[in-house]
Amino acid sequence: METLTTLSLYITILALPFSQLFKPFFDISLVITMGLHLTHAYFYRQFKVKNRWFLAFIIYAWINLILQFVVHHFTLLPLFYLIRLSSLLLLFVFPIKTTKLTTKLLILSLVSSVLMGLIQYIVSPNVTYFNAFNWDPHLNRIILPFFDPTFSALAFVGLLVIIATKSKKKLFDYIILFLGYIGLALTYSRASWLSLVTIAGVYSYRTKKIGFLVGTIILIILTIVVLPKPYGEGTKLNRTASIAAKIENYKQAFQVIGRSPLIGIGYNRLSLVRTDQPKVSHAINGFDASLLTVWATTGIFGLLLFVSGLYHFASRRSWQQNLFLIVLLVHSCFANSLLYAPILFLLYLI
Repeated sequence: METLTTLSLYITILALPFSQLFKPFFDISLVITMGLHLTHAYFYRQFKVKNRWFLAFIIYAWINLILQFVVHHFTLLPLFYLIRLSSLLLLFVFPIKTTKLTTKLLILSLVSSVLMGLIQYIVSPNVTYFNAFNWDPHLNRIILPFFDPTFSALAFVGLLVIIATKSKKKLFDYIILFLGYIGLALTYSRASWLSLVTIAGVYSYRTKKIGFLVGTIILIILTIVVLPKPYGEGTKLNRTASIAAKIENYKQAFQVIGRSPLIGIGYNRLSLVRTDQPKVSHAINGFDASLLTVWATTGIFGLLLFVSGLYHFASRRSWQQNLFLIVLLVHSCFANSLLYAPILFLLYLI
């Protein structure tokens, strides 16, 4: 059973670049992996809770959703969302043993993601036609592997963190760093760059090497100068339309929170109550700030449990291991990245 669990985990890691292209496969693989792991832990009596706060959040979220179903009408979609989130958080509660091969497969998966993005940028920079499939129209930006430049950029930052924190680097590692940074730059994702500067500041503070932060800022400024400036709103780094849209998004979030600030509306029933997005939009199931999404769906009680789970997770890791968590916390203020399945899975693996 343990071998099957490990094999299933490996398959899920390799499926990461295709998690949006073949979305059901990634989700099913994730649920199967966690199911195998829990079954093995049950039969061999290896249940050791590593994060009681996330476990409490999962239990609370299920009770909350069931009560919402009693009060309101039953729909399947929130059920599927909570099954996936529960599977992800259970990885933190009952961690699966990882090996060096796990890290190697993760690097392979992320390098493949970068290469997919670079090939897409070269072959098909105009992907506005994806609007027909309810994705945001993007022009002259990397959107693969997640069909969204913001989330794809975050995965690239994850790759940079993994390679940059290796104690010994080979020539191939520096090639990966170069390709990863180029991929990040061509997403034109300002939130990801801000996250990069943040962890550069943390690294400089902890190692007393201020030059690393200065060098990172200079590199980003030079990158902005030399980046192609093709036609398209998304490639304008001084764009303001997206800022205005996020402000409206936050306002909508607080309107939903105001409906039930203590217990929320149930995870994830947002598509049933939101009015600011088309029902077919991929963005309707989360706000542009993950903690607001948690608050709106599970109330202040759920938010406190979720934040406590994150704190518990971080408190048992070194500051180097927490670099990607810092990236994610900053990034999640501008996108629903903390609850985005491939990214949350990536956080567990890093």
